[in-house]
Parts: sequence; C-alpha cells; structure tokens
Amino acid sequence: MPRANLLIADDVGLGKTIEAGLVIQELILRYRARTVLVVCPASLCIQWREQMQDKFGLEFRVLDTELVRTLRRERGVRVNPFTHYPRLIMSVDWLKRDRPMRLLRDVLPKGTPGLPRAFDLLVVDEVHSCAPTGRGRYATDSLRTKAIRELAPHCEHRLFLSATPHNGYQESFTALLELLDDQRFARGVPPDAAQLRRVMVRRFAGRPRFPRRVVVPLEVGYSVEERQIHADLQAYARSRTERAAGDRERIAVEFALTTLKKRLFSSPAAFARTLAVHRASVQDRAAGGHRPARRPAAHVAVLRDAVAALDDALDTDEDDPTSYEATARRAFEAAASAEPALTSEESALLTTMASWAERAQYRDDSKLAIFLDWLDDVLRDGSRVIVFTEYRDTQRWLHEQLVSRGYGRGDQIAVLNGGVDLDERDRIKKLFQAPPDQSPIRILLATDAASEGIDLQNHCHRLVHWEIPWNPNRLEQRNGRVDRHGQRAPEVLIHHFVGAGYEDATPGSLDGDLQFLAQAVRKVEQIRTDLGSVGPVIADQVTDAMLDRRSQPLDTSAAEATVAKRAMLKVERDLAADLERLLAVLQESRAEMGRPRTPWSGWCARVCAWPGSRV
Repeated sequence: MPRANLLIADDVGLGKTIEAGLVIQELILRYRARTVLVVCPASLCIQWREQMQDKFGLEFRVLDTELVRTLRRERGVRVNPFTHYPRLIMSVDWLKRDRPMRLLRDVLPKGTPGLPRAFDLLVVDEVHSCAPTGRGRYATDSLRTKAIRELAPHCEHRLFLSATPHNGYQESFTALLELLDDQRFARGVPPDAAQLRRVMVRRFAGRPRFPRRVVVPLEVGYSVEERQIHADLQAYARSRTERAAGDRERIAVEFALTTLKKRLFSSPAAFARTLAVHRASVQDRAAGGHRPARRPAAHVAVLRDAVAALDDALDTDEDDPTSYEATARRAFEAAASAEPALTSEESALLTTMASWAERAQYRDDSKLAIFLDWLDDVLRDGSRVIVFTEYRDTQRWLHEQLVSRGYGRGDQIAVLNGGVDLDERDRIKKLFQAPPDQSPIRILLATDAASEGIDLQNHCHRLVHWEIPWNPNRLEQRNGRVDRHGQRAPEVLIHHFVGAGYEDATPGSLDGDLQFLAQAVRKVEQIRTDLGSVGPVIADQVTDAMLDRRSQPLDTSAAEATVAKRAMLKVERDLAADLERLLAVLQESRAEMGRPRTPWSGWCARVCAWPGSRV
C-alpha cells in the first residue's frame, strides 16, 4: 500500500513490538521513512529503545523533560527536539502536557496538513489507552486522545499496536480507527469489514505453545461489619438512583456511586479517601457553595469532560498524588452540582460509612488476612508474585501493611506505578526478571498504569488481582504480563478474591457482587480458551449489576456468537485461500504436462558437445 496505516492487534505476548520494528526497518530501507516517532506508555520507553537497538540496530532517543533540558543547555534555548533527532520515543503522558504540545506545535504546519508531512512514521503502542472513553452513544476525548488526534494527520504512515483495541463501545472504536485512517473510517460510523481487514492484523495466543492459564479464586470470610458497610452503600446507591431525574442527574449519580463502589472493593484506604471527597462535594452543594446552574446540555458536557479527566488521571498515574486528588475533587464537584440534594437518611448513611472507613484503614482487613496466609505459602519456596491494583491509594496501603508485618526485609518488595521514573522502572523490571538466586525481589505491587507491555514472565507465574476490574480488557492486559511467550512454567496461576460460599450468594449483597465479578472472570476466560479471544467486553452488564440495576446472570452469548462467527469467517477465508493456491498449482501442472519435451537424443548430443563432459 502507498501509505502504511496499520493496526496490529495480535494477542498479548505475541511480539507486536518486533512486528513494528520490522515495519519500521522496511520503510527506512525503502527510503519511505526517515523520521520516526514512537508514542507509548512511560513503562515501555526503555524497552522500546533497547528492542530497536538490539534487534534492528536502530538508534532512538527517549524524549522527556530531562532530554529537553540537556539539549537546550548544550545547543541553545531555541532548539526543538522534534527536529533535532530523526527517531524519538516518548511517553504519551509526557506528550499530552502543555509544554511538550507547544514544542510539537512549533514544528507542525499551520492549518490543514500539507505535503510532505512533518514526520514520516508515527507508532502508537498500547493505542487503546488513547481511544476516547465513553459508553452508549457518545465518547469523550481524553488528553491522550487529543494529543494523538493533533499529531497523527502530520505523519505519512501510522502504525497502531494493541492487544485490546476494542473497549466494547462502538463510538470509541470507530474514533480510534479514524485516528488511524480518516479516509476509510469515520467516528460513529460502523466500520466496513472489508476495509477493516485491509488495515488490521489480528492473531490470538490460543496455541498449545503457551502455558495453561488457571484461574484460582481466594475465598474470604468477610466480617459482619464489612458486609454491613456494603449494604449501607447499596442502600445509599438505591436511594440516590431512584431520585435521579433526567440525563444530567443520572450521569452524575452513576459516576459518584460507581467510583465509590469500585473503591470499596479495592481497600478501606481508597474508599475513605474517595468518600471524603464525595461527602464534602455534596455537603458543599447543600450549603450553597456550588457554582451557578448551567443549561442542562452544557452541564452534561462539563460533567463528561470532568469524568474523562478523572479517568485520564487514573490511567496516567504519573504525577504526584495531589494531582489525582485535585482532578477527583473537580469531577465530584461537577457531579454534586447536578445531583439531587441529600435527604436526612442519605446524610446519615454517609456519616456511618465515613466513620467506618476512617477506622478500617488502621485495622485488620479480612481480605488482607487471607492474602497473607496465601502469601506465606507462596514465599516459602522462594516463588515470586505480582499483585495488581487499580489505585495508588490501595497500593500504598498494601505496601504499608506488608512492610509493617516484616515482608519488606532485604528489598523483598518492589513497587511499580506511574510515578516511578524510567530508570528506576527499568531497574525493577530487570531485578524481577533475574533468577531468584540473583535478586531478592519476591513481591511486586503494580498499578495498571505501569502494567502495559512490560515483560515479567521469566521467573514468575503467579498473579493476583487485588480487585477485579469492571472492564475485562484490563484483566487481559494484567494477565499478559506473565502469560506470554517465554513463560517457563507449565501453568500460569491467576488469583482473585471472592466471598466465602459465593456460589450461593444473594444478588446485591457483598458476596453476590463479588460472585458476579468472579463470574465475569470465568466467562471471559472461557471465551478466551474456546475461541482464542476475550471478545467484546461486558462492562455494561458489570456496571448495571454493581448499581443494582441487573438481577439476571451474566450473559455473554452475544460476545460468544460474534467471536464464533468471526472464527468461522476466518476458516472460510483460509479455505478459500488454500483452494486458490491449489488451483494455481493444478493449472501450472497442466501447463507443464502440455509443454513440448526436448528429445533425449538431442539432449545427449548437446551434453557430449560440452568440453570435458562424459556420459
């Protein structure tokens, strides 16, 4: 194709970075590309640089604030790194900031992108993190989305990489395809299957060469008080939802309740912090401290932008915690100004939950107790384990709990999150990948922001989801850190927490909610095992169940049918290709049989005429 616009969507662990390197190298060798920009999560910058150098002999510079300072100190304050180096790697969360975007805009032509383009090739790794967030009929651009949307038109070739390109929302997926090729795809318009096949490469890790993945739930006997707090939150959610009128109030209420419930399932510390922000916002509204009312449509847009900014801050997890706090406060304030006023019963429930959360941060936790018993057995033989959580608050709380119990002796625990700088991140990764007798690290606490694309499979085959993400795409990204090419163990063990006796739990209870999430894990795993894909996500059903809007079991029939249909279409395409190849062989054979033969006598005469020949 004259312009290489490709989405490589192979499953986790199949070497998308190497495939991208082959494309980059080929374009350079054909003189079709000289300047290359690689945009990826911060955790992958060093890995990209090393892979390009070691596998392809291509030198890339990691563009960050330190490189900009060094360049200006050595070459002058007016030098622009985007024009100074032909091949650059940068974090998407560094690029989206104001100062880097100003540097980029300085080298981009004004108005409509012209020819030749400012850059030859743009590579975006883990591009799903740059897709607009959204559900239903709308998708909201995050800062990541806006940065890529501004850069992409100025690049001649575009190469996007992701194991989970579809987040379950058609609007979001089509917006991502539009970033890749706006001539073939348009936001909000379902993609044509033939056009999609031209730009998307998709293979799955469903072959026996990969180790068997085993999902093992850890049962927790929650205390009466923990169950009561969950019941209080359910009652609060039910009351707020029933009184929400119109899109504006419904969106605001669902955002607040969804965030609170996710945090409650994570840890007392995360719940306490979020509940304090929510409580302060709604009480400030009751006291008359909210902003002047806007028109409903304008308010919905403001609220969606605030929620998208919070999602972006959570995904980034890069700056200091006060940045996330400020973003969360703005989102909850925007929600509070649209929510209905608190009733006396709702205010009492908030007070009760806040009192419990404040106490629970510093007391023994039922889930933690089960985890510590399990961890002792794992560490006894020197094994390693990765613990994933969505939230820095939970990661910090878990680290403190482990260290206070003596697990942190001799650098036994390592922490990975968006706030860890690239050099330290690379050091931790190398130590964790080193043989156990050469490195003391046994426990790695990681957030989702630090997980994408990083290889951790050399000497670890156990992974714990501290909380089950409501979007199964995150599950697959986490699991892919150890369940990938190069895993030496025959089995990869994936653990998550459920309530004791969860199979018979009542829907809407603490155990019932955890049972529903556990069912989501099993269903997604079954689809992946049977069909080689996690299929479309089931986040809508999970959200409905957690907000007490769904009493039916999880239904993945549509996802299974869709993926099964795609699998059948692939079989048909493969058969058609094989038939075409065999027909070509048959025609060639027929032509060969009909071709006149050279008589043996003439052949022998010519051979004997050669100097020095003997027959």
